[in-house]
Formats: sequence, structure tokens, C-alpha cells
Amino acid sequence: SRFSRLLEGFRQLSFPIQWKCFSRVDLMGAELMREMAASGCVAVAYGIESGSNRTLETLRKGFTIETAYAVSVSSLDFFPSVHCSFISGYPFEDMPEFEETLQWVRRFSHAGVTVLLFEYAPLAGSPLYRQHQQDLVFSREHYSNYVVTGMEDIQFDGRYETAATHDDMYRLVMEHPQIFSGFYRYDDDRYQRKKERVSQYWMAGRTPARNKYDL
Repeated sequence: SRFSRLLEGFRQLSFPIQWKCFSRVDLMGAELMREMAASGCVAVAYGIESGSNRTLETLRKGFTIETAYAVSVSSLDFFPSVHCSFISGYPFEDMPEFEETLQWVRRFSHAGVTVLLFEYAPLAGSPLYRQHQQDLVFSREHYSNYVVTGMEDIQFDGRYETAATHDDMYRLVMEHPQIFSGFYRYDDDRYQRKKERVSQYWMAGRTPARNKYDL
């Protein structure tokens, strides 16, 4: 009800606005989306996370991949930009479930949804972190992408070399994975296979932007 009042306030402004938001597929319906679009919403993003219903149940997402697909596609009737994000590399995810995600990624994209695919990094203190913390390894790639991008040399073999001035930061993160778990990954026999599979796939990272609202 508060959100509806906010949307009404947007519509009553003396100047037009455009806005984007994150939402959940299990909270969206045609009436709400119609209100949002009339209030200036031009883009909505959903965290789908997986194309496997078993994985979605494990994550307690509260919806199935079929529902997520139907809501995401119907959102295109109201918003010029619809983003859906997926994650690969869950520690409990087997290869068939991972392949399910890739298949659904393709379906979403072909329907007109912009898809983003991320590699899983554990949230500090979360149940998944606590259950699998013994399998965590520091990921220099994760760290470089988010902290010292532009200050490292990426070698052809995938190694990251950074200036010695960053050694203290690296040491701090490596000594405290329980705090900086976002810079770690799960190292198991499936990790490299999944990474290679994504790199061979038609989409790696995200699908191309479809319009100015997609950026």
C-alpha cells in the first residue's frame, strides 16, 4: 500500500521522471506493473539465480523457474528493459542443474529479456558460507575485478600480478575470509568445468543491451 501511494505521488509530480528498480517475480502482477509503468518505471531487474527448481528450492527463493520466466516475459509488455540475473557455481549445484540454468538463460534472452550471468561468491555469515567455508579459496580474479581494477597485469595464463603496494590489502583479505568472503570461491572438481562451459557458451557475462534503458 505504501508503494502504491509512492507511485501515485510520482504521477502527480509537475515534471516527468523515469526510474528503474529491483523487484521479485513473486511480488509482481499485471496491475502493479501497469501502475509502475504509468509512474515512469522504464526498467525492472529480477534476481532469478538458477534455472534448476531444486536449486531454487534450496535457496528458498519461493518461486519456480517456470513462474520466473512467465513473469519476466510479461514484464516486457510494460517496461522497455527487463533484466534477469543468474548465478553459476553454487557449491551444491551439480552439472545437470548448471546446464539447466544455461538452457533457461537462452530462453529468457530469446524472449527479449536482458540476461546477466554471475559467478557465485558467498555472503559472509550466510548459511551457505557456514556450510561450505572449508572449501573456500581466495580468488585473485574476484579481488582484482572489484578492488584494484586497472592496477593489475593480467597474464595470458590467467594469473593476476599486482603492484607490491597492494600486498597489505591482499594479506588482510586472505587472513579474514569470514569477513571478506565475497573475494573467495568454492574450489571443487566442477568449478573449472563450469567456468569452461560458460566461456564456450554463446553468452558470457551478459547479453547485449537492447535499448538506452538497458544500460
